[in-house]
Amino acid sequence: IGFVSTGITIGYLERLGTFIIVNIFYHKLIEKNRFNIFFCNVLFFYCFLSLFLASNLILFERVVPLFIFSYWILFPEIFSLIKKRDGKILFILIFIFYGILKIFATYNSYLCYYDNLLLLKISSDERIKLFNKYGN
Repeated sequence: IGFVSTGITIGYLERLGTFIIVNIFYHKLIEKNRFNIFFCNVLFFYCFLSLFLASNLILFERVVPLFIFSYWILFPEIFSLIKKRDGKILFILIFIFYGILKIFATYNSYLCYYDNLLLLKISSDERIKLFNKYGN
């Protein structure tokens, strides 16, 4: 009934790394802007929910993304707190590497497959097979 065993995934490692980085910069983030405490707490809640709900795929996909907005605020703040040029370059390279990993991990996934009526790439028979395989 929606329960799966995911193990250690790219997303798990990314959330663990984010949790550690935010913990390291926690006090500096709050000193820079006192409203960052809200975003730090939301990110901690996001990490907790993603670990707690990882076995229930339906709740994981519907509840956890509601709290991802903290990344949008905290990562630019953390980037601005890094003083050394080499640290900033490493930060950006990690982002690029993670983005490439996610692209390759989901490239052939049916969940990310896009097709429309104007650009028919697969026949109706193939579409029915895909629906029967993944639709239920």
